[in-house]
Amino acid sequence: MKKAAKIAKLYNVTIPIYERKDSKNGKTYRGFIFTYSHNGKRQQVRRATLEEAEVAALEVIRTMQGGRAGGYTLTLGE
Repeated sequence: MKKAAKIAKLYNVTIPIYERKDSKNGKTYRGFIFTYSHNGKRQQVRRATLEEAEVAALEVIRTMQGGRAGGYTLTLGE
């Protein structure tokens, strides 16, 4: 498994954020991704910067912990 670029942590919940490089039409794009499960379906979130990915991951944690979880489950994945 790849080493996480950053670990978003809040309320004893952690989400690993991974760096990912994709190519399209000869250009290479760098992005950051994390995954979680919502109502039994895998959700993958991708952001252009590490800071944006961390903000999005923390929002998922806040949603889960704020009583609006509605089936959120964290999974380790890429």
